[in-house]
Amino acid sequence: MRGDNRDFWEIETSLEAFLADDEVLNKMEMINGAINDWEKWLQIELQYYFQSHPLFSCERERQFSLLLPGSAKKQVMSVDLVLKRESKKAEQDIYIELKCVKKLSTLRRVLNKDYTKLQLLAQYQPMRSFWCIAFYWNYDESNVDMAPFLAGYKYAVHSAIDLCGCGDPLCDEAKMGYVIIGGKR
Repeated sequence: MRGDNRDFWEIETSLEAFLADDEVLNKMEMINGAINDWEKWLQIELQYYFQSHPLFSCERERQFSLLLPGSAKKQVMSVDLVLKRESKKAEQDIYIELKCVKKLSTLRRVLNKDYTKLQLLAQYQPMRSFWCIAFYWNYDESNVDMAPFLAGYKYAVHSAIDLCGCGDPLCDEAKMGYVIIGGKR
């Protein structure tokens, strides 16, 4: 895939800017693990955010129908977000899968599943790059060792969001963790 490094930087910095927005933080603080199905909300918010980005247009829940080798029926797959660059060429599209989970252990499993899905799709669908972004509640630096998991990916980052927005690293308020992975294994 061309442009992986640049795409990783753009996805990471765009996500950081999105998460720095006070309105988004307030909504996430309200959700704070109490609402289970908030992934659709996040998709819509990110679609709106990327639509306002000068480099991208954004499509949500794009579906693909693939006839995989050894299969008699076409398999339907959907991708949460597809970022299109100004060129409008399919090989310039950036594919993003989102996940919102409660536990870190679940996060690893769903990230692996989404990564494998996008890796398969990349064999049949022209794209610039693909990325998996997952959020989880109850981030705690003392019990999080993501380094072994992230080492399996060319591009990966693990970070946290201070939901109260105070910026104090010693704050006891809730924190949410997130992971971005992409590139080739």
